[in-house]
Amino acid sequence: MFTQKTDFKAVSFIILAGMWISPLSAGESGVRGATFLKIGAGPRASAMGEAQVAVANDSYASYWNPAGLAQMSQAEVSMTYQRSFQDIDEQSINLGVPVGRRWAFGAYATRVSVEPFASFDASGNTVGEVESSDAAYGLASGYRAGENFYVGGTAKLIRSSLGPAEANSHAFDAGALIKIPLRYKNTPEHSLGLGFAAKNMGPALVYDEDKTRLPLSYVCGLGFETPVAAHRLTAALDYNFSPDHRSYYTFGQELWIHRVLAIRVGYRFGQEEEAGIRAGMSIAVRGIRMSYSISPFGFLGEAHRFGFSYQFAAPVLKVKTPKKEPLKNMAPKSEQGEPKPASLATEVSTTSIVVPMQKEEPVKPILPKKKQTAPIVPRIEQFKKAPIDSPVAAPAVIPKQQLPNDIPSLLELGNQNLKDGRFDEAVAVFGKTLKIDPNNKTALELMRRALSELERQKKRKQGIYE
Repeated sequence: MFTQKTDFKAVSFIILAGMWISPLSAGESGVRGATFLKIGAGPRASAMGEAQVAVANDSYASYWNPAGLAQMSQAEVSMTYQRSFQDIDEQSINLGVPVGRRWAFGAYATRVSVEPFASFDASGNTVGEVESSDAAYGLASGYRAGENFYVGGTAKLIRSSLGPAEANSHAFDAGALIKIPLRYKNTPEHSLGLGFAAKNMGPALVYDEDKTRLPLSYVCGLGFETPVAAHRLTAALDYNFSPDHRSYYTFGQELWIHRVLAIRVGYRFGQEEEAGIRAGMSIAVRGIRMSYSISPFGFLGEAHRFGFSYQFAAPVLKVKTPKKEPLKNMAPKSEQGEPKPASLATEVSTTSIVVPMQKEEPVKPILPKKKQTAPIVPRIEQFKKAPIDSPVAAPAVIPKQQLPNDIPSLLELGNQNLKDGRFDEAVAVFGKTLKIDPNNKTALELMRRALSELERQKKRKQGIYE
């Protein structure tokens, strides 16, 4: 059980620990290397100016803040391709999988390469072409440590090659996130996020005898999410700083229109080459999302990034219901084991009946009964049996005319409401789905989750945190 007070203490501890550990793990002298690790991941982040530490909640969270993985409700796989200036190409693949209600795991692989270029010897003569590439492979995990508190970490292997020379290293990222729900009278719920991440803590890359330190950095930021009519707005602000005293701010906004179209814009301050405005967009249809972003690099040109992601359906867990046992025949049986007729059952001798003496029990004081919430399974049955137009199957939270009539659209709408924290609306949508198909396993599981979250909300209002 965690409280807001202990959550803030935990974040303070992680921040201080990261600042002390990182100089010890990356204390080698030398210039910075593996600069490809500073290239942002994903079109969404690029379009929002790379302000992500407090709002990352998808498969790309392994890169920005691994604590954000624990916010995922569905497994997701995503791929990115970036074509940049000077024939620089970047490809990456990311995976995020929630496990249970508290854990989530992620993995990613990214590779940056350039077209072969001419090489020269000490006399200035051409000796052929040289290939150069960098790659990183990461495994991440996120954990929901409290009601609104998340932590996570990423371990990664780094490989860099320049012609025949190669260098390998490893690094670790750590992150923490607090999500504070905000609700005013007669208004929908808003969310304020506070995030921190320490990135690229590890030993230097070694090319023969030359050492190049990893680009160690710290990021802290704010994120705010709020519904706007039927849409959703997200705003984020990050501050990035590193031991070599290079710091900058990033800012970004995202507006989802009917969960189908996203428009993003961002700005990056404090760096000469990468400063400027960025923009992008996404189109989502039934779990498939196509994204694009454009970002400037000063006189070097512009970078165009394309992304594809797919969200898998939520895992279905079997809900066990108690079996009804048939009533036993209590009529007396004959010697052959068959029940006697009712007329013969009255001929039982009273001498063979032994009535035990009943002990007098002390009078117990009458205590007020604890208020108990209705079990989830009977409540699901209530939704399945209710008429489709009744308040039980479709509460007044959502007008009836706005609910679709096909099961895939209902499941998509209800799951999005569940992901956004609108549990009343999710219950309304799944209630109609169960009326159409009472044995739909996906709807049963999602209804169970929505009802569980409603129960938790009621307990939080009473000051009870689990």
